[in-house]
Amino acid sequence: MTLLLAQVLFGFSFSTYFLLPKYLQTELGAGPSTIGWISGAAWTTSVLCVPITGSFVDRLGRRTFQLVGSICMVAGCSLFALADTVGPLLVLGRLLQGVGFSLYFVAASTTAADLAPPERLSQAIGWFGATMVVTNALAPAIAEPLALSIGWENIFWGTAIFAGLAGISVLAIDFPPPNETKVDSPFTEVLKKKNLHPIWFVSALAGLLFGAGITFSAPWALDSGIERVSIFFISYACASAFVRFAMGGMADKYGHLKVAIMAMALYGIAPLLLIDISLFGLIIPGVALGAAQGLYYPAFNALAVAWSDAKVRGTVMALYNGSFNVGFTLGSVGMGPVVELIGYPSMFVGTSGAAILALLLMAKMASDRKHEKHFSSNSPDPKSLE
Repeated sequence: MTLLLAQVLFGFSFSTYFLLPKYLQTELGAGPSTIGWISGAAWTTSVLCVPITGSFVDRLGRRTFQLVGSICMVAGCSLFALADTVGPLLVLGRLLQGVGFSLYFVAASTTAADLAPPERLSQAIGWFGATMVVTNALAPAIAEPLALSIGWENIFWGTAIFAGLAGISVLAIDFPPPNETKVDSPFTEVLKKKNLHPIWFVSALAGLLFGAGITFSAPWALDSGIERVSIFFISYACASAFVRFAMGGMADKYGHLKVAIMAMALYGIAPLLLIDISLFGLIIPGVALGAAQGLYYPAFNALAVAWSDAKVRGTVMALYNGSFNVGFTLGSVGMGPVVELIGYPSMFVGTSGAAILALLLMAKMASDRKHEKHFSSNSPDPKSLE
């Protein structure tokens, strides 16, 4: 229960920054490229943290990483409260948020996987992630109107306080003991597993789709005359939380890959719904993106964990999260200049192509009989794929 409380507190801090594109555009006058690279800066540093997180989270235990992640988040949010222009303070704050999220989330999600029964691994990961997803809805919904009355500076100070409370809560968590099985280089060992390479690549493609939708839905809506952009994040989060709670056992029952393939198809539809925002609004695209993410992320995450040894589970979590964040960076930083060249609708059409490529890769994975046997088992033997 304490782990979930810490997750909710940290989630409120982090999820408020889903409104960052609106803040940058309306308060600081930023354009698509600036919005993209500042929003994506957090995910860039998150990616750079993967080798460190992957090498040490299995050796040093989970508590250290969650504490350091909380401290970094406090510092990053505080710099946002102090900054009033697009400059060094804002950029450094976003970089620290990326480090904080990477360390905290990998350690927390690994702890959840440690405590989950193998036959309900995907469901446990999904339910645990749902606590963060709920804050994806609540934080923007609360912060957007509140910013009009108390100002963005006070909103940012509030996020720093929530991150600090999350760190304090971590001290009370009863963590499993660190894995005593020594691995000389867990990060290198996991990278060498060829059977995991498709998972990293598909995860990056999913991150690209997610990053483009999360980053540019708000600026596109504002340009289209829609001022209440938090409705997109509320719709996304409600749909994601619903499928995680109501359908969280699907992947464990019917196969992680099968469910992930269905979710990826929906992932490809979500950006297309954003093209005609006057027809579909923000609710329908938000629901599509949320349902896709809610089904895909825990199912594929569970697949990655099932394919690996327990002694390197934290490293696998770091690489899975890191590959997703590589894609998020491409969808955020990379798509900013694309928007300026071809516009939002054409960019959304282009990003939907990432789903097609991901589906082709997943179909190839499913066609391999050796992998097929692995997917059908709730308690697979990772060595059968080596």
